Amino acid sequence: MHARCGSVTKGQGSSATASSTKSMRLAFYVMVQLYIFRKRLRTVEVMNATTQGLTDDELRSMADIIAKLPPPRPVEAAGGPARLDRGRALI
Repeated sequence: MHARCGSVTKGQGSSATASSTKSMRLAFYVMVQLYIFRKRLRTVEVMNATTQGLTDDELRSMADIIAKLPPPRPVEAAGGPARLDRGRALI
């Protein structure tokens, strides 16, 4: 391996390839989940209604978009009892 490439990828191969492979796996997972919602094999009414009538190509496009979103930020500290009470009040 070229020394310059190894310094960027830490000898683990192309970071672009690893990133795109991870994105493809995520897109496939999301596609499967959307398909399951569309077929009502998993029941969450808002998702079942959202995916109803969409074609496989439309589900695939949605999955590709979702897979490209940045990961969520880490959760901050759980907080104290007052924060938990506010959360319970929302539910």
